[in-house]
Amino acid sequence: METTPRRLPWLTLGLAVIASALLAFPEAASALELDRSAFQQAQLWRIWTGHLTHYGLSHGTWDVAMLLVLGGAMESGALGVAPLRRRSLTQLWLWSGAAISVAVVVLQPTLDRYRGLSGIDSALYAWLCASLLQQGARDRRPATVALSLLALLGFVGKSLFEQLHQSTLFVDSLHAGFQPVPLAHLVGAVVGLLGVALSTRPAPVPRQPGRTPRAPDGPDGMAYFS
Repeated sequence: METTPRRLPWLTLGLAVIASALLAFPEAASALELDRSAFQQAQLWRIWTGHLTHYGLSHGTWDVAMLLVLGGAMESGALGVAPLRRRSLTQLWLWSGAAISVAVVVLQPTLDRYRGLSGIDSALYAWLCASLLQQGARDRRPATVALSLLALLGFVGKSLFEQLHQSTLFVDSLHAGFQPVPLAHLVGAVVGLLGVALSTRPAPVPRQPGRTPRAPDGPDGMAYFS
């Protein structure tokens, strides 16, 4: 029986180290957070760097822990999915980070500042669930399909709870001193789902005389993010 080779998730570990280190430097975090007025002054790097900053230890611990679990699984090939190429994973981070930041600036005009990896974590979560769902359907494994669907529905339920109560489920946002932004989670999840949907290609057709065969997909199936 063939097994997918595992590799250390260096990219995920590096991002987690940066986000963790910024918890110790509040001044640096202020210079990197997504600040509406600074963004309007063309400080565009905040579109991505804001996701690496957090409002205190509790906020940062949850976000970084989820990044390590989800990003690590995708990069190393754990949980039964093929390892995602590091270039593809980086592009998923960049696309989701940009989409979340723009959505927050445009759709939440009363929010002056935004921090946190939870939106990008949501993109990783949705990508992982959709990939497992797709793989379960292809391999005719109903248990995998059912669990993947339940995981996605659970995410939708969590997001609706946070939207209705304006509080986060796992972090005491009031005590941590920040406003929860369920919109960021939903936008991140949409980007993750789109990444899987747009990277899905039809199976190669058998070679026939006079026709050129299709090139096979890449090992991670992320043709869109490559």
